[in-house]
Amino acid sequence: AIVDGEAELLEIEVDASSPLTGRRFCDGEWPEGVVLGAVLRGETVLFSDPTHIPLAPGDRVVSLARARVVARIEKIVSSQPNFF
Repeated sequence: AIVDGEAELLEIEVDASSPLTGRRFCDGEWPEGVVLGAVLRGETVLFSDPTHIPLAPGDRVVSLARARVVARIEKIVSSQPNFF
């Protein structure tokens, strides 16, 4: 947690069965208070407008989120394959 527990820095790994696979971060229905920082693809850090990069298995999505929405983000990523 950062900012006195108000926010968390998240790293979400995309696997082949993830609803994120093949989708762009900007296409997701994310709760208010989530900002994408970068996509880590292998040894490469993708910064230039990472919200529009189609995500691939093995990518790691780094984002900053308000602490109160972290559980919702985890649920979106793990249990709602049609959230886009």
